[in-house]
Amino acid sequence: MTTLQTTYSGAAIALYLLSGKAPVAPGQPAARADPAAAAQAPDRASRTILSLDTAAAMFGADSFLMQTARGRGDQVEVQISGPPEDEAAFRAQVLAELKATMGDDADFNAALRAGKVEVMTPDEVPELNLQPLVTFTILRDGNSQGGGGFHPKGTNVALYEEWGKTWGQNAGVTNNSIYYARWPTSA
Repeated sequence: MTTLQTTYSGAAIALYLLSGKAPVAPGQPAARADPAAAAQAPDRASRTILSLDTAAAMFGADSFLMQTARGRGDQVEVQISGPPEDEAAFRAQVLAELKATMGDDADFNAALRAGKVEVMTPDEVPELNLQPLVTFTILRDGNSQGGGGFHPKGTNVALYEEWGKTWGQNAGVTNNSIYYARWPTSA
């Protein structure tokens, strides 16, 4: 993997994180894709290693990532959730996970039996502005020193809470892809 330095603009690094395409410094040739690295990627989400300076420029010097990494490492490996590769399989997995965790919820179970539990991806509920999950591993000399995860600010929490007054709902991440699920309630 490539360590990105602060010579790249924040926009170029964000594009890299969202697209998986390495940014190119002005006057430099584009880097060729490494097929061996791509074959080892466990999922479709983008993943890269950033210097701490670059991570601070991207996420903010006072961000959760930087507060966690500062003093513990010299780099961070960052992964941002992406869309599901197979939406039908993704929806089935989300339903199975919800069934296991919502087992005692009568409204959920009734909606599930009636086929009225909707599982949506962020692009299907743009009004919620669901933010991707950013997970990170702190590295010192290439060795893991711990990590964490967060959602950048921007999700429309007020609307989510408003919808929760009339719908049963759940939002989460499965297989590194975000979902929003809702179902009718009897209340």
